[in-house]
Amino acid sequence: MFKPSDIFIFLIVIAFTFVNSCHHSVDEEPQIKILGITKWYNNYKSALSVTHDSGYPISNDIENSWLYEHQMFMDYEIISDRYVSNPKLVEYLKEKLIPNGFGYFGHGHTHINHDQLSYEEAYKSFRKDAEHIKAFGLNPIAYAYPGGYGFEDSTQFALKKSGYLSGRLFQKEFEGRGPYIMSGDQMAPENWYALPSLPMQDFNFDQCERCINNHDEFLSYLNESVGLESWLISTYHSIGFDGKTDGRPEGWGYYTRENFYKDMLAIKELREKGKVWLANMSDVTIYTYLRNQTTYELKMVNESQYKLMLETELPIERFNHDLSLEISIAENSLGKTLTIEQAEKQITQKKLTKSKVYINLRPSKDYFSIYVE
Repeated sequence: MFKPSDIFIFLIVIAFTFVNSCHHSVDEEPQIKILGITKWYNNYKSALSVTHDSGYPISNDIENSWLYEHQMFMDYEIISDRYVSNPKLVEYLKEKLIPNGFGYFGHGHTHINHDQLSYEEAYKSFRKDAEHIKAFGLNPIAYAYPGGYGFEDSTQFALKKSGYLSGRLFQKEFEGRGPYIMSGDQMAPENWYALPSLPMQDFNFDQCERCINNHDEFLSYLNESVGLESWLISTYHSIGFDGKTDGRPEGWGYYTRENFYKDMLAIKELREKGKVWLANMSDVTIYTYLRNQTTYELKMVNESQYKLMLETELPIERFNHDLSLEISIAENSLGKTLTIEQAEKQITQKKLTKSKVYINLRPSKDYFSIYVE
């Protein structure tokens, strides 16, 4: 016959077994783990921004059309005074270039040397340019100093205070790390407002030996950047305006169309191999700021469901780019399907065939539901 104490102990054992069975699945090894946010979008090995300092992109419609056909693009400058006085430039940018992946960057309200201005004068110029770009319905993020003159601390500080997030120089001699930005484990530029760039210029223009004169010279820098896992910015002027091509006149700092096409085809080949993220200056800037200021937390709901928080204090309406998350997959989950939803809307779905997958998500105040089934 059972004693009261025996019954009491039996009930405790039953209760413990029940509670343990309810939580058993949560305590199991998770099927997925977040390893981190990749240095470059889509886990590319390096990044490259192709920039063209041309205030009249319509004049390069032939080159632009060639780029459309090859699913390639570049960034164009915006000197806001020219765009305000010529609405066709705004229309061409918004209706033809941007839908094909092209980007843009601020280049001053007028094309002047800001290092020769006072802080107040430089700030007003930068701010005016940014306000006009906003009025065009665009997002002023990246900037390139006219003439490359942004060497003074006061100039760089004025650009920062005006609201721009990065500034590109155009120097023909490099210091420190050379033209390679964020090499290796470096996760932010040494100076966001003094970004180096490659001066792309045909030797026959003014015999500039320090410039990158042709495709072969460019390719050596591009391959080096891939090896360093860095961000490289190339700066062109007057593409195809060499005084010979299609009866065009000679433009300042010109670079031949033939060499430019070779450059872009080499970039495309490396992009297809996952080695180069061809991206607008603004996109690289936004991605880097976001990567460095976003937190994530993955919680297991049950053996097949997870809750992911991906949060940042940065305003998403301005920092409007996805981040790439590296996710490890347990061996026993290979062959299953990973589904990500937010607010009951499917974001992405992937068949799990490898031990790692890369998922692109935009930081949000709302959590993501992840299912592995």
